Amino acid sequence: MAVNVAFVVQRYGPEVGGGAELHCRLVAEHMARYWDVTVLTTRALDYLSWRDTLPEGEQAVNGVRVLRFSVDEPRYMRWFNRVGERLRERPHSLEDERWWMRLQGPHSSALLRHLEASRLTYEAVIFFTYQYCHTFFGLPLVQDRALLVPTAHDDWVLRLAIFRELFRLPRALLYNTPEERDLLVSRFAVGDIRSEVVGVGVSAPAQADPEGFRARRGLDGPLITFVGRIDPDKGCGELFDFFLRYRDQAKEPPTLLLLGSAAMPVPEHPAIRWLGYVSEQEKFDALAASAVMVAPSPYESLSMASLESWLMETPVLVTTRSAVLRGQVHRSQGGLAYSSYDEFADSLDRLLGDRGEAREMGRRGRAYVVERYRWEEIERKYLALVQGLG
Repeated sequence: MAVNVAFVVQRYGPEVGGGAELHCRLVAEHMARYWDVTVLTTRALDYLSWRDTLPEGEQAVNGVRVLRFSVDEPRYMRWFNRVGERLRERPHSLEDERWWMRLQGPHSSALLRHLEASRLTYEAVIFFTYQYCHTFFGLPLVQDRALLVPTAHDDWVLRLAIFRELFRLPRALLYNTPEERDLLVSRFAVGDIRSEVVGVGVSAPAQADPEGFRARRGLDGPLITFVGRIDPDKGCGELFDFFLRYRDQAKEPPTLLLLGSAAMPVPEHPAIRWLGYVSEQEKFDALAASAVMVAPSPYESLSMASLESWLMETPVLVTTRSAVLRGQVHRSQGGLAYSSYDEFADSLDRLLGDRGEAREMGRRGRAYVVERYRWEEIERKYLALVQGLG
C-alpha cells in the first residue's frame, strides 16, 4: 500500500531558484519513486511580495502532484521591515512576534484549511524551512505526523521567542549540517527529539562544456563565480567591494560571474557579469569553467552551490562568518576561507596562482560530495525517518 506524504513549502517549481525551495523540489522528485507525494504550496513566485502568480489548484510538476493555494494578502516590505526593526531594537511581546510572522507571510488560509481537513490523508507531512507562515501556523495542525527541515542559520529571526515551542513540536528534525544541528540543540534544547543530519543529494549533467560556455558568453581569463540570490544578506555588498579592490591589484585580472536573481543593485563594471537565472546545464558549464566559486554569505544551513562546484572539481572560497561554510571547507579540504579583505586577496592569489593546488582542492571536494551526498543515502534517511513515525 502506497505511503501518502505531503511536502509543504512556501514556493515551488523549476522557475523558483531559492535554496529551501530547490531543496524541497529535489527531495520531492526523488522520493516520489517510493511514496505518493503531494506538494502543498502557494501561487507565489516573488518571495518579496508573495503575490499570486501561478494558477490555483492541482498540476503535475516533473511528475509530482502539486496543490497551489492563494495567499491571503501580499507582503508590503516597507511596513514589514519597520515592524522587524521594532522587534530587534525594543522590548516586545509574543503577540508582537506573532504579528510579525503574519506580516512575514506567505499566509494562506486555504493551505492551512487543507492541512487541517486532510491531516489524516497523509502519513507524514514534511515542512521545509522554519521561518515562514506555512510552517509556523501549519506544523502545529499536524504535529503528530510532522517532520521539519529547518534550514536554520544564526540570525536575529532565530532568536525570536515564538520559535521555542515550534521546534519542540515535530516528530523529527532533518538537519542539513552538523553545525545547524549544534545551533538548534544549543538554542532550543531539542537534543531529545529524533533527528538526522541529512542534507540533500546533488548530481551534475552527464557532461559539462566549459569552453563552449566561455565562447557563448564571450569570457576569457580567470572566472570567479557566485551562485545564488544577489542580496546584501548573502554578503554580496562586501563581495563586490572586495572583488573590485582585488581586481585593481591582480596580476591577471579576473571576472566576477553572477548566476541568480538580484535583490540589490549590481555594480555596472565590465569585470562584473550578471547572467541572471540560467538553466542547470548552463550553471554547471559555468562552474566547470570557473577557477573559483565564492560563497560570501554569513547565513547558510547548507551551501548547495559549494557541493555543485565540487562536483565540477572547482575549489571554493568561503567567508568564515558562516560556521556551516567553515565546516564544509574543513571537512572536504576543498577550498579556503577568509575573514577580511587581506585574507580574501591572499586566498585568491593562492587559488589563481597555483593551479595545481587549486585542482587538488577541487578533486578533494568532489570526493567529499560523492561520499556524503549521494542520492541513495539521502533517500535511505528519508525513508527511515518516515517509517519511524509509525
